[in-house]
Amino acid sequence: MKLGSTDSRSMTSKGYKKAELQSTRRREAEDMVDMYIKRDIRGLLDLVIPDDEDAKNAAGALATSISVLVEKLLSRGNRQPSYRSRGSSSNSRGSRGAATRRGGSGSRSMMAGKQSVSKPNNDTTRIISDWVTEQQNAPSTKGKPVKASSRDSVAALNKSFDKFRQWVNSNNSTNESTLYEPISQFFCFVASCLKAVHTPLQSVCPKRLVVPFCKPNRKSADGDDSSRVDLYLNLPQFDDYTIGTLITNPPEEENEAPMLADTFAIVEVKSAIQGIGKAMPQLFQYTRGIYNEQYDRRFAWGMAVGGKKVQAVFFGPDYALASDTICVDDASGRAKLVKLLVDWSFCESHRLGYDPAILHNKRLRYYEINVGGEDGPITYYSKSAVISAERLFGRHTRCFIASTAKPGHGATIEPDIFIKYAWPEATEDASVDYRDEGRHLQKITKTIEAEPNLDGKCPKYQSGGRVMIDRRVGNEGIKAVEDTSRSILSDGICQQLDDDQDFVNGLRVHKVICMKGVGKPLKELENVFEVICVMADAMECHWEIYQRCKILHRDISTNNILFSGSGSNIKGMLIDFDHAICEDDKDAVHHFERTGTLPFMSVNNLEGGKLEHSLLDDWQSLIYILCWVGSLKWTLNSEEDDPKDVFCNQEQDLEDIDPFEERFRYADTIAKTASLQIEASGDADEHGKPAEVCEVLVKRAWAISSQENDKSRDEVSMLREINNTLKGNKDLESKYPTLLAGGAVKMADKSCKSFDDIADTSFTGLRNGTLVQLTFLIQKCMVIILVGQDMRRELQAGLISGGWTSVDLVKMYLSRIDQFRRYNAMIFVKDRDLLLAEAASLDKERAHWSHYSTDGRVAGKMLHGIPVIVKDNACTSDMPTTAGALALKDAESGFDAEIVGKLRSAGAIIIGKANLSELSLYLDTRLPSGWSCLGGQTLNANSGSAHSGGSSSGPACAAALGLASGTIGTETCRSIIDPSMQQSVVGFKPSGGVCSNSGIIPVATTFDTPGPICRSVDDVAAMLDIISEGETNFSDLAAFNIKGSRVGISLNYGSPLNTNDSAHVVYHVASFAFNNLRELGCVVHHHDVINDGILSAIPYKDHDTIKSLHDYLIDEYYFILSCEFKDGLGRMLSKFSHIPSGVKDLKSLIEFNEQHPESLNPLINGQDMLLNADKTGGLDDHKYQASLDKILRVSTGVIKHIFSSSAKQKNRPLSENNEDNEDNLDFLITTLSGPRWPLVYIFAIISRCPIITIPLGKHSESDIYSDHLRSTNRHGVGYSLILIGKPGDDHKLLCYAKQIEDMLKSNQ
Repeated sequence: MKLGSTDSRSMTSKGYKKAELQSTRRREAEDMVDMYIKRDIRGLLDLVIPDDEDAKNAAGALATSISVLVEKLLSRGNRQPSYRSRGSSSNSRGSRGAATRRGGSGSRSMMAGKQSVSKPNNDTTRIISDWVTEQQNAPSTKGKPVKASSRDSVAALNKSFDKFRQWVNSNNSTNESTLYEPISQFFCFVASCLKAVHTPLQSVCPKRLVVPFCKPNRKSADGDDSSRVDLYLNLPQFDDYTIGTLITNPPEEENEAPMLADTFAIVEVKSAIQGIGKAMPQLFQYTRGIYNEQYDRRFAWGMAVGGKKVQAVFFGPDYALASDTICVDDASGRAKLVKLLVDWSFCESHRLGYDPAILHNKRLRYYEINVGGEDGPITYYSKSAVISAERLFGRHTRCFIASTAKPGHGATIEPDIFIKYAWPEATEDASVDYRDEGRHLQKITKTIEAEPNLDGKCPKYQSGGRVMIDRRVGNEGIKAVEDTSRSILSDGICQQLDDDQDFVNGLRVHKVICMKGVGKPLKELENVFEVICVMADAMECHWEIYQRCKILHRDISTNNILFSGSGSNIKGMLIDFDHAICEDDKDAVHHFERTGTLPFMSVNNLEGGKLEHSLLDDWQSLIYILCWVGSLKWTLNSEEDDPKDVFCNQEQDLEDIDPFEERFRYADTIAKTASLQIEASGDADEHGKPAEVCEVLVKRAWAISSQENDKSRDEVSMLREINNTLKGNKDLESKYPTLLAGGAVKMADKSCKSFDDIADTSFTGLRNGTLVQLTFLIQKCMVIILVGQDMRRELQAGLISGGWTSVDLVKMYLSRIDQFRRYNAMIFVKDRDLLLAEAASLDKERAHWSHYSTDGRVAGKMLHGIPVIVKDNACTSDMPTTAGALALKDAESGFDAEIVGKLRSAGAIIIGKANLSELSLYLDTRLPSGWSCLGGQTLNANSGSAHSGGSSSGPACAAALGLASGTIGTETCRSIIDPSMQQSVVGFKPSGGVCSNSGIIPVATTFDTPGPICRSVDDVAAMLDIISEGETNFSDLAAFNIKGSRVGISLNYGSPLNTNDSAHVVYHVASFAFNNLRELGCVVHHHDVINDGILSAIPYKDHDTIKSLHDYLIDEYYFILSCEFKDGLGRMLSKFSHIPSGVKDLKSLIEFNEQHPESLNPLINGQDMLLNADKTGGLDDHKYQASLDKILRVSTGVIKHIFSSSAKQKNRPLSENNEDNEDNLDFLITTLSGPRWPLVYIFAIISRCPIITIPLGKHSESDIYSDHLRSTNRHGVGYSLILIGKPGDDHKLLCYAKQIEDMLKSNQ
């Protein structure tokens, strides 16, 4: 790259971000298709048959006539080819005007562009001309026929037929764009037929035409495009459509597109017949925009096209129905499609999905909304919807603010009425619809309308109820029926849905409610005093409604509280009672489902508990809102005021968000926004800049205190005393925080001019009788303070000093496990009562200690009272050991693994078992890392994606999320290093034999080893001290100095890096090695330690390249694993005291999985690694011992040669006398590149070298990773330095890693 050029990644970051967002939307749409759609509904197309009997007959006759014309043309027109004039273009450009969807006051002018001209086929022209003449002279026409437009009609029909027959006669197209115009011309042909036979004197005529419009700039080379709408269908009146116009002319400007507000339906096209299924998710995705833009839309239509197959799709209130398949290469299929288009032209607007009670006056730009009242319909007037229905399914809530005063031209509307349209779940019998919002509002209005103190604080019901639609009902003629999700459909379709056991759809009823009370959202409040007043009014309103009406709101959020007025006249109002229930309704079902909005849901509501919602749930929500608005509104400095927008993507539905995680992210947001950069005290320099800028941490918290001036637990007073005591002691001053300022927050009383007269406490500003419980919030604050503490120092020191207890730690970590459970880091958590009893016992034991060592611990009790987590392949006597397999569910070993026994002896509390890749990723070669049948898919703690690494993904995720102070994983090949790297924690794989693997469900006992995964090298060393076999004091991290050490670089991946690799990560690691490590005094080797020259220096010489040797070793290595797994699994399971499934060895495990297909991953449904292992002879296999000896000898030779720097440089055989040469390498540096591992890694793991990760950074938005399942973005996934040491150099490698970690922290 030349100097001054822009990095291509920065130029395309927006493109990657947009692509990722589109990918997310598509995945959501695919999930919706699977969840909601019902295919092949018979009789679905009959829903658009007109109610009017004359229109129904006319439409049927005309559809039949057009179908006959089509068949005549196809039988004759295919005999002669169609010729295109020289120099013509099929992708010509034109212009379009504004359209009216179904005949409003506006019109669409369709201007003909420069078109290609086909030589007319005489047979075709004659057939069309005869048909037009026949139709215009038909008996249904009264008076003298009008034939002035016959010539234009014939020309238009001829042109459309010439193009649409390309669709009918085509083979499967290689790309979808070639089908756009032929499909469009089929619609144009039918529209032109309707136009041609219409005269002003005809007794029955269509109401509208169905005309298509293509998205601009489509080229044949575009291929199957899933990022843009293919065809829009509009409904202009007859006068808006000019015969001879090619409707598919694109607009002049590239970015101009048809307005979704003018779109009747969307057509999604795929070239292949089987592609119709791929078109469905796009219909879901884009039809959402129709609901969002069209304020009068009740339901919607769409079409999915796959080659020559078509399905019409009906989007109802809580379901989507697809018609049976229409095949346009068949005469009956073409007739079906023609009839659908004709029926759409003749039927009433309510059958198209429009609400006849909402009319848009485009000239004066307002909506007329007719709502039924006790004395007849009431008309309201509104400028626009304040809330649009942006979801395809669900409540479909759409709201207007309106007035009963009709505006004149240019006049403004002064709204005082709030109108709400929705499709809530309801009962068919309105008298027992106990969750009806109108019912609740009527009761509230009648009960409290005489209370002057509540005026303006509660909404007052005006009118509304269930929406009625005039439609034909059997032989009863036209009558008003309730607009429900079932009445929209025919009896036959309802019966099909009822017969489908898997298709569940309750009754949704179209309702409208008009209420008195219009206000502003909370985000427009000016100061904290207005917040307090408004929230107090909302509390008072809720209390009065509950006291007098016994109505619980159950959905209190920032969106459901409004305010009016300002200053001393400000008032708050509680609205939106669509989730409310009345306790006086004895027959009402009190639902236990989650209701409400994050993060304001009560604890009981969040947990989805079986306790009925009570007054306490609503009051907790009010308190959370008060804390949210008061704490965040003036500190976030964000344009996103909606709580949903603060901590989740707007495109993500709230139902998909884990509430515990989001509430905790809300708390984390407060902590992050408190990190500020301020100017230090002192004079500015001559340029007016501050003399010094320093980084400070501003901490704002609500602490427990018995009274305002209580100093016993005041952090500010303690810090001030510490600073005063250590003043002048330079060695200790830098180790403690320096207090700049602080104290109790003061607030101004509204009656005073001063701003420092009232302490800000939990009762400040709240009216008498208001009781607030803040225990839950205070627990959150404690979590934020404790997570990330150094296990060896801070946590143990806090336990000894009494700063906290083991019981406190257990409660905190259990809380975090609950809050982050959506990450699936845990597979089993020990019973809470048992954990608390164990912690209390350790606290009691600690209270009797009389002597501590210099670092604040009793010898051998470094982890005393500290919770840790172990991977679920390590046996525990008090918890199941399953390895994530359904076959081992509830399996009891009856004993502890050796490392578990060591942890218990050191005083550690085993709080639970972490998830893992099932059977330590030894199930199937395609198994996603981090997935197990019992634990689900572990997510990445950094990004929330499925890139969690394997197989110790659970321990790594638990460490990263702070679910325990430390975790234990196991490794056979990359199982500790991979997840630790991707989740930005420190993972350590010890040398072979340093830690016992006894009592661990094995993969291969020769290579298996447990190892710690923690948040720092210090904690890793502390854990290793406990679980290791020898007497080495690994916690002494100053024993070896990295200065002067020799470092080798190994970034050889066997082939050049490609677009699937994260090349910038490799460059970052190389740059770090050559620059930063030199700053530490390291001597960095200039050349990659892995090269073909090694082959001449090791005993095994059957390969020409190091890559070939590498691949050979991998094959042999996995053969060894298969043999040892078959033997080791059976040996281990035979020791278990109880396995409910009866599985006892590999063979019975395979049989269990075959009998229980739900035990296998649904994406792959396989167990090829188990099957391959079963084919071996185990340890008795005749090739096993020879293969094992060979790979150990070769790998050990390679590693010895690599670490012998002088031997490597001269490419000479390794000899005994240069093993301790001062030029030998001390450790190697490498990393992962995209999905590929460096060649050196296989040699390192077979030689059982120690390996450790040190977090270095996170992947950018442009890093795309492809595996055997899909291509995904690795944005946010971590990457690390990987340090590899010589076998037995564990202590030295930890010391080096600690010094590198300290340097990285100091540079941040």
